[in-house]
Amino acid sequence: VGTRSVTPTGGTVGGTVNPQGLPTTVWFEYGLDPQLADAVETPRQNRSGLNPSDVVASLTGLTPGTTYYFRFIAENALGRTVSDIFSFTTPGALAAPTGLTAQRVPPAGIRIGWTDNSVGETRFEIERTAGGGPGSIVGSVGADITAWTDPAPPVNTTAYRVRACDDDVCSAWSAPVTPPDPGPGNPAPG
Repeated sequence: VGTRSVTPTGGTVGGTVNPQGLPTTVWFEYGLDPQLADAVETPRQNRSGLNPSDVVASLTGLTPGTTYYFRFIAENALGRTVSDIFSFTTPGALAAPTGLTAQRVPPAGIRIGWTDNSVGETRFEIERTAGGGPGSIVGSVGADITAWTDPAPPVNTTAYRVRACDDDVCSAWSAPVTPPDPGPGNPAPG
């Protein structure tokens, strides 16, 4: 019995049952209480045969950053078997970066910086908007990196946004930052 996968809002739990040749009903109970006083049941599944059978159930609608408890139950004509109680914690939701800055860098680039507010991200994605059109992702950097340089942005670049991502989800986009206008000491982009 154990977890197969866990995301911020869901998880997959699994176990193995040997029906011993009898029709057997199996399910999981899960909840927030360590003793499962508030248990919710997964849909019941039927198994039969003489060999061990894997049983898997998906848990959805979970809250990020929360510990859940679960157990596996099998029942047939010989009686009911209830596993020990196990637990897992859903990862916290990723927080959007804040404090975006934009500065021009020679010869014609724009350097974007931000504050990393997430724990567990695997990358940051950078979106650029140009000419009033929709934004597009133009770059990414690894975890805990808080700056990126656009070496040659279009002349009509109007804004940048950044978001934190892991293998399953991304945070909301940050508030946009507008690059400074070209002027003395601020070379224009190409």
